[in-house]
Amino acid sequence: MRILVTGASGHLGYHIAKRLVSQGYKVKAFIRPTSFRQHLDKLAVDICLGDMLEKDSVLRACRGVDAVFHTACIYDLSPNCDTKAIWATAVDGTRNLLDCCAHEKPKRIIYTSSVETIGVSSDKSITLAEDASILDMPYAYSRAKVEAEHLCLELSKRYGLCTVICNPSTIIGKDDYKLTPSNAMILNYARLPLFYVDSGQSIVDVEDVAEGHILAFKNGREFERYILSGDNIEIKNLLDVIKKALGKRMPSMKLGRRLFYAAAFMSEKLSSLTGKGEALLTLTKAKKMYQKYNYYNSQKAVRELGYAHRSLTDTLPATLSWLLNRYGKKGNR
Repeated sequence: MRILVTGASGHLGYHIAKRLVSQGYKVKAFIRPTSFRQHLDKLAVDICLGDMLEKDSVLRACRGVDAVFHTACIYDLSPNCDTKAIWATAVDGTRNLLDCCAHEKPKRIIYTSSVETIGVSSDKSITLAEDASILDMPYAYSRAKVEAEHLCLELSKRYGLCTVICNPSTIIGKDDYKLTPSNAMILNYARLPLFYVDSGQSIVDVEDVAEGHILAFKNGREFERYILSGDNIEIKNLLDVIKKALGKRMPSMKLGRRLFYAAAFMSEKLSSLTGKGEALLTLTKAKKMYQKYNYYNSQKAVRELGYAHRSLTDTLPATLSWLLNRYGKKGNR
């Protein structure tokens, strides 16, 4: 069976391609000519160069494949992100892919969405499932993923394509050569775990999410959504896990709303004045984080797909080791 993976040079796309190859599938890796690809070159994959916004190149990539894993997207939460490029890649790129699949008719499409399309709660006792819709979309990325998922389902039904949706939570893990915002968060906490706020994340290793996608390919029901989440953990407890993994004993201080927002404001100003990279904390991120709990329930994926995730205490040490080795213990990436 021949399988196309779009965005195969990205963090998740690479791990999906790697896992498919290890299971004996023939993989066509669709990447942009400018993408970092040294890790892909070590895999037995066929490299297909192109761009999700160039329909002819997407059509060439789709020819002769039996299935498609669509992971291509710009994952950028920075204040100076290119919002037009994020929207175009997520929405127009998905439209191009589905139009081309309508012509080539692959047997199955696995679309990588996000828990951003499911929402976030202010109540730490709640874990959201696939039927939730408590949307909070301060980022261009969030808005683009919501629109792209709707479009993917709409076109799949119109064209009669068997599509399954995967909604991963916060993905961390090794082999991240562009440093996603999720791994950047872990790296920043490892470098300077000085303060925290009332907040929580559902954090999952990239290898578990990649396996979840392949299980969705094998066992997922048509047009269904499957949350692929991990440990639901408060930021305070996450810092404790990080410090334990690194052997650190630095105290961490809890910040209230005013201090946290003031810290975000000063971080933005300092970054703007010095011009030394992106701010570690922005007002947008602060509003997204404070007393917000991104907790999710992946029991549907467990029940229907056979999905499982490992504990953060088991996977985080390897992630930290890789990130610190790749990006260093101090400074920007």
